[in-house]
Amino acid sequence: MLRFVAGPDGHVVVDIKRRLPGRGVWTGLNRALVAEAVKRRLFARGLGEQVAAAGDLPAIVDDLLERDVIAALALANKAGLARIGFDKAGEALRSGKAAALIEAGDAGGDGSGKLSSLARGGGIPVAVTLEAERLGAAFGRSRTAHVALMAGGAAVAALAAVERLARYRQDEGRRT
Repeated sequence: MLRFVAGPDGHVVVDIKRRLPGRGVWTGLNRALVAEAVKRRLFARGLGEQVAAAGDLPAIVDDLLERDVIAALALANKAGLARIGFDKAGEALRSGKAAALIEAGDAGGDGSGKLSSLARGGGIPVAVTLEAERLGAAFGRSRTAHVALMAGGAAVAALAAVERLARYRQDEGRRT
């Protein structure tokens, strides 16, 4: 679910972290549902006040969810729980210490296929998200195609952020 609140300027604001003050309204975690709420002006009805929802609110939400993924992956990296690159991710998967595999949506098919098979064979979840440039931003690199997350609290939070983005985009036909 996504929470929205009325901002001080009378515009609808998405509350990604669910911490903003004030009365909130909720939509399902789906881009099409947010677009429908904007189109039908449901935020004003739900918030009980005159508010304006930007026409590009679904894209704004997508961008914020993507930034949340990047921030969560950066924290997992700072906690020492990310193994970045084909070789290091493969090593983490083969050792049995990896908790999840994150792959870029534009990663090469051969490398992705090998790592995905290795992960799935070990019962490790695989998430395909972001493009290599955006995924690399989480680690201070220009591009990253493969990341293995090791077990730990920061990795759990990163995987949850990845799954939220994937659910939000699920009806778009994107690989998520």
